[in-house]
Amino acid sequence: MAIEKTITLTSPFPGHGGTATTVKLREPKARDYLELGEPRSVMQSPDGAAVFVDNDLMIKAYVERCIVEPDPLLVVNNTSLADMIAIREAVLGFFTTARSTLAGAKPKSDSTS
Repeated sequence: MAIEKTITLTSPFPGHGGTATTVKLREPKARDYLELGEPRSVMQSPDGAAVFVDNDLMIKAYVERCIVEPDPLLVVNNTSLADMIAIREAVLGFFTTARSTLAGAKPKSDSTS
């Protein structure tokens, strides 16, 4: 079952079917992930701590692919900065949720041994 999120816009804009008040996003699919890769990289700071570094072009590609409605081009061209930050964070949230799901999963025994 596909996971979707709906972002309520703080600054609605005119769309094809009237005023756009929300943006619906879908979870990235395996193909998206295999074609685009990780939206963030883990780097080491000078003091040795692990820090995330955003890949802005990749995040843009995920945002554009994951918008279900309204039309992604309308969203990218008309959304306020605050709303686009919310959309971006929602897309990155799909990755956070997937990783936390993996972290909570119990390892399966290898049936071939």
